[in-house]
Amino acid sequence: MQMVNNIHDALFRETMSHKDVAADFIRQYLPEAVVRHVRLETLAICKDTFVAPDQTMHHSDLLYEVRLSGDRPAYVYFLFEHKSTPDRFVALQVLRYMLEIWELARKQRKARRILPLLASSPA
Repeated sequence: MQMVNNIHDALFRETMSHKDVAADFIRQYLPEAVVRHVRLETLAICKDTFVAPDQTMHHSDLLYEVRLSGDRPAYVYFLFEHKSTPDRFVALQVLRYMLEIWELARKQRKARRILPLLASSPA
């Protein structure tokens, strides 16, 4: 029997890669004022990770693309991470991932004039 490395990562990916589970999570944890503008039926996995390979023991992430009311594109970024001690600078880490997501969006659609909305919250 083969050992499973990063069991938390496997559980997270298996669970959150199901669009219905991701949609339920969004409904539960994003503010209702935001959720009412998100067309959850349009959820689609965009890229599976922005976490550096040397960090996969502690981090797991998924990026979904979604359409907003008015058919504007947006992203929902799930980042699950175990921290054994408080990190006062976690916002910088999340900002780094957000920048990578926006850079990917620019590369994929060079004619884009504005950056898409990005909902992200470390859990």
